[in-house]
Amino acid sequence: MDEVLIVGAGPVGLFLAAELKRQGHTPIVVDRLPKATGLSKALGVQGSGVALLEARGLLPLFEADAAPPVAGGLHFAGLPLAEPTQFLFVLQARLEAVLEAHLASLGVTVRRGVELEGFEQDGETVRVTLRSDGESRSVDVRYLVGCDGGSSTVRALAGIEFPGTEPTMLLRLGDVRMPGAVMTPQGLRLPGGVRAPFGVGVPLDDGYFRVVAREPYPPGFDRKAPFELDELQAAVRRSFGIDIPMAEPRWLSRFTDASRQAATYRAGRVLLAGDAAHVHLPAGGPGISTGLHDAANLAWRLNAVLGGHQPDAWLDGYGEERHPAGARVLAQTQAQAALMTRAANVQALRGLLGELFEVPEARRFIARRVQGADTRYGADPDPRVGRWMPTPLDLRRGRFVLLATDFRNDWGDRLEVRRAEQPMLVRPDGYVAWAGDGDVRAAVARWLGTP
Repeated sequence: MDEVLIVGAGPVGLFLAAELKRQGHTPIVVDRLPKATGLSKALGVQGSGVALLEARGLLPLFEADAAPPVAGGLHFAGLPLAEPTQFLFVLQARLEAVLEAHLASLGVTVRRGVELEGFEQDGETVRVTLRSDGESRSVDVRYLVGCDGGSSTVRALAGIEFPGTEPTMLLRLGDVRMPGAVMTPQGLRLPGGVRAPFGVGVPLDDGYFRVVAREPYPPGFDRKAPFELDELQAAVRRSFGIDIPMAEPRWLSRFTDASRQAATYRAGRVLLAGDAAHVHLPAGGPGISTGLHDAANLAWRLNAVLGGHQPDAWLDGYGEERHPAGARVLAQTQAQAALMTRAANVQALRGLLGELFEVPEARRFIARRVQGADTRYGADPDPRVGRWMPTPLDLRRGRFVLLATDFRNDWGDRLEVRRAEQPMLVRPDGYVAWAGDGDVRAAVARWLGTP
């Protein structure tokens, strides 16, 4: 019997598969599309996601054809936050291609054109029915993970509720060419020397730019209606009061500020990660980073259970930690959405926040929230515990790392021991499991199980 079946070959599904393979398990990865779309909803990886990729040793994979992590550009609903940040500007399509190639180098191939039809589970097994090439077949796995996006089939079939807020804002997106537009050190200049407003003209690749226009959500709007370039041009005109030359659209899409989160990230042997577990306005670009941390958290827990070192209930900790983290992302993106309306009182609030962001402590607080750097699991008296590791460590092996002056390692290659004066146990996902002057062996045994 196979161990894990992952549905969905987006960034989260691919990263989860690589995490599991890194830890000694070979998952099945399926995707209903016959090939990758080549389209990019997200334009990069923010803050905490960059730190995770760096800890895994994956950032060099992007050096050839993507800009390295750069500082700056952090904002909150368009209000600049003059705080250092890391943002890996890489189109989602490229991110997926790199992660899929990395996964293939580990010996795992994505099975494309394979659709999930249904599943049944008992206390030991999930029997999954898959359809490809017009035929259905069943496969038995120990765990099924839905990484299949906001309209997740896995979530629906598992009967997991997806409550949230209805849309108040309609956003239209287009990846287009902009004849006569020129990039300058001060930003994009439109024909006539007009400076492009915020949200218009993010440079992509092959001479394309991203244009986003937002408006109040029209009552009764049919989102399934055909979307043509003239609709985007009209929306830009209404949103910004200017006409922008656009041509040769390669992708046009509509989305909203609706926020939803799965009521639970686990239903028996079925789990959710990434957009299957939470959707929100992509303000500040936290989506991929949040999903990558979902995957990292789930992977080491699955490894502990599959390896027989922890009971099945150990997986409950995944939702206990990641559901609140996802809720915090929804809350801050909802706050940004509220600040994007044109109402006079909202504009007054934006002015007040602009002044507040001149206070370093307030600015840093919001910046850490936007980057996901404020995540903390639990409430240990030691302020280091539950937070991202205070000093960067190489975690590419996906093992627990113990920092200690002297320790007899009875856990074999499940634990790496590195010499340090201050004792600390770092989890495979980069968060501190334990720190202090207590019983080191007891702390290790709690997290890794018996040797």
